Amino acid sequence: MDADQDGLTPYELEIIRRQIRKNAEVIDSYIKRLDLFVNQERYPKQETFLEKIRDRMFLLMEENDTFRRLLWHHLQTE
Repeated sequence: MDADQDGLTPYELEIIRRQIRKNAEVIDSYIKRLDLFVNQERYPKQETFLEKIRDRMFLLMEENDTFRRLLWHHLQTE
């Protein structure tokens, strides 16, 4: 992003939208994995590898929230 520019360029908007979609797909796959391990295979909820999946998923969710706020702010200022 250009710090001197007020808004986002169309290219930057497309990058943000694409990243939101990619993150959403990965989050969805993590949810399916967690469901498989916890509900179907009956792993304990506090397994270390499940915590790692949750941590990565929450990080992507936070990133998407940030991107959505940026996108919303941009759309409001237009």
